[in-house]
Amino acid sequence: MHPTVDWRRITFQSATGLKLTGMLADAGSSTTVLHVHGTHGNYFSAGYINVLAHHCTSAEINLLTVNTSGHDGISEAYRGEEYTYAGGALSLFQEVVSDIEGALNFVRTFSDHVMLAGHSLGCDRIVFHALETKSQLPLILISPCDSYRLHEIFLAGPSVEDHIERLKRIQPRDKFELLPAQEFGIHNKTERYLIPISRDALLSIIDGPPFKLFRLSLPAEFYLPNPSLICIGRRDKLQTEEPQTMFDYMSKRFANCTNFLAEIGDHEFANDEHALAERIVSWCKNNAF
Repeated sequence: MHPTVDWRRITFQSATGLKLTGMLADAGSSTTVLHVHGTHGNYFSAGYINVLAHHCTSAEINLLTVNTSGHDGISEAYRGEEYTYAGGALSLFQEVVSDIEGALNFVRTFSDHVMLAGHSLGCDRIVFHALETKSQLPLILISPCDSYRLHEIFLAGPSVEDHIERLKRIQPRDKFELLPAQEFGIHNKTERYLIPISRDALLSIIDGPPFKLFRLSLPAEFYLPNPSLICIGRRDKLQTEEPQTMFDYMSKRFANCTNFLAEIGDHEFANDEHALAERIVSWCKNNAF
């Protein structure tokens, strides 16, 4: 049974003026973990969030979990005073830098120490933010995946590069037109589902940072000084290699890298949420100051 947490809904504005929302578990602390969701996710889509919030606030650490411009599928939004649409089906991956900057501007009004946490594609989001902004904030990567390999498995035949070139030749009728369902999704082990998305949003992923940052078959081109905690569940069906392969890969990307393997956890650490939360809180206490 998940613990009850007192959440407070907050709003913030991305650096591009997009109005976004988040949920704050406030411990009245000067230390905050800022949590970023994965593909088409939202601030509560990861199943461990309530447990993590409970452990954080018990340890006098705030947890702020936010929606980025890539939350859910398609959602109504405002950019400044202008009515628009956002969401994972439409928003470009690179916009996450502005989203995180907006959330950090809000957090820094009450926190001296901030750590960034990302789940699944949220790991790519926070690492890309660190690379683009030169931020040295501590990073918590929860269920990072080799997105390139996952897409390769999903395509089951055509190469990722051929897919990219074909999509570039498509001319959408407008920015709201979605691709046919079979263009994007997950098919690995017993997991198979289709993900609705527009051409430009998909290209920003498969021809962008997510297909380059954690591609296990190639050496990564980045190296960060940020302290990092890498968390993987042994039962995560979206891992395309053994967890140790991802740990070894990450150890070459960060100057200070700590690993955590949850023996019974899956992609969202189901049945191992408390172990995940305890490890994150312990690591935060050692890296917040």
